[in-house]
Amino acid sequence: MDTNRLLDAGECGTHLLFEHQAIEEAFAQRVEDLRGIVGARLEEIHAAVEHVVSVPDLPAAQRFVSRLPSEVRHVLVMLYFELLEGRVRAKQPLH
Repeated sequence: MDTNRLLDAGECGTHLLFEHQAIEEAFAQRVEDLRGIVGARLEEIHAAVEHVVSVPDLPAAQRFVSRLPSEVRHVLVMLYFELLEGRVRAKQPLH
């Protein structure tokens, strides 16, 4: 999958990989709970990320993400937004 295209769209406010409801659910989670999930399910999360970036097209990635356990999907949503935020910050001019 073209992750640059995915992040380019995200910078414009279009989040292609996740359904709106999945994003809302992820942001409703407590940060402490998400950190605990990462600690407990790190290998599963890592494998999910690797799979998403290795699939050939966006529809396949969307289907895969939609079928993940909700806890793992919540973490992926938050990782995506953290990555997106870092990318946007890096493009901002320094004052």
